Amino acid sequence: MLRIDHFCIGSRHLYEGAERFRAETGLDSYDGGWFPGMGVGQRIVPLGDLCYIEIESVIDRDMATSHFFGKWFEDVLAAASREDRFMGWALAVDSMDELRELSQRIGSPLSDILGRSGDGAAWGRRRPNGKTHRVRVVPGVRDHGWPRGLPQICLWEDVVADHPDTIAEAATVAHTVQPNGISWVEVGDEAATRAWIGPAITEIDIRFRDAPAGLYAVGIRAESAEIVVRREPAPLELGRLFGR
Repeated sequence: MLRIDHFCIGSRHLYEGAERFRAETGLDSYDGGWFPGMGVGQRIVPLGDLCYIEIESVIDRDMATSHFFGKWFEDVLAAASREDRFMGWALAVDSMDELRELSQRIGSPLSDILGRSGDGAAWGRRRPNGKTHRVRVVPGVRDHGWPRGLPQICLWEDVVADHPDTIAEAATVAHTVQPNGISWVEVGDEAATRAWIGPAITEIDIRFRDAPAGLYAVGIRAESAEIVVRREPAPLELGRLFGR
């Protein structure tokens, strides 16, 4: 079964971005750690129903600009003139069979459980307690979907121990409104998105706009009223340089 798992907001300043998001939505966050080798740090907004938001920033520019994904991140945020950007979004499946099927559709190998690419490039996230963020993703990180405005697909093999919405840190967050998961996403380039996800796209609430590929809006279920988050997506022209 396919479901919406998370989305990522890129901000020039990690803490200022998280504070601003909290003021905008009433949703707080916890320290998600960082990506060694990539130079990117993260705060996580748990949303319930196995959903979450990543708020991410470059925290070590020298490291980021020497890493294939960190450089893309730095390029996007530098061009944004201190505005936030939607960096991308992710879906999740329940089984390895589903993930392999999507891997074959996309034509890219799976990453390993620590998120490393086949060439061993630094990738996986390390939490503040030193534990590693364990998840398998498609496509492999060298073929990442976000620079093309398309989603990653995840498999959390141990949801209780690893999923950012269920680990102990999530229980420490005190939102001023109570969220209950992601209800829908709005994206561009319907043809490319349908070709990427395939028939399973009917299992999620995805709305399309006449625009280039990328994430444009997200609906979050909440106890009082739906929260809608809108940002501009990462520019596709910067994605064309990804990995170079």
